[in-house]
Amino acid sequence: SAKGDKDPFFPLVTKPKKAPRKKRTRKKFTKSSTSRTAAVVIPDIELKIVCIVGNDTKRMALIEFEGKTDEYFKGDTKAGGFKIVDINGNSVTVYSLRKRRQRTFKLPGN
Repeated sequence: SAKGDKDPFFPLVTKPKKAPRKKRTRKKFTKSSTSRTAAVVIPDIELKIVCIVGNDTKRMALIEFEGKTDEYFKGDTKAGGFKIVDINGNSVTVYSLRKRRQRTFKLPGN
């Protein structure tokens, strides 16, 4: 083959060369630049167990919450407050819907 012959595999259209990409750097956040880091304090639930009645198969607890006394059975939920997980002979286990934490309250004097 002569030097003047064109290479049949050489592309006729050439792509324009792209400018080199700039490397992106992440912004470093400092505590002063982020305003959403303020911790929201959720208070613990405060309950007072007035009494627990019943037997091993079914128990009812009389609970004072936010100044109001109501009857609760296992599985009951106080809207926006808590859910009764278990009622034992001298304590009530409660799941706080606000704090997403389980806590046991005992009868006074136990």
